[in-house]
Amino acid sequence: MTPGTLRDWHRRLVAKLWTYPNRPRGPAVAAGTTALVVPLPEEKSSWGYRPFQGELLRLGVRLAASTIARMVKDHGLSLAPRRSGSALR
Repeated sequence: MTPGTLRDWHRRLVAKLWTYPNRPRGPAVAAGTTALVVPLPEEKSSWGYRPFQGELLRLGVRLAASTIARMVKDHGLSLAPRRSGSALR
């Protein structure tokens, strides 16, 4: 038996047994908040999730970027993808 074989067996075992079926989530998002988030991607399609998070924060609505991403995805919309790297390196 090689170390690679043992590693592969362990990886499959962990993948099969290590799941999170009941992943805890935060409180439900209010319908009024969803009404604020859903039209935003149509108005500002070049923005990412973080700028939308900042705009909502200005309105007094605190949401995680992942929550905004999930809401946008659930409504079949998309935002600008996250950029990798920086020009100022």
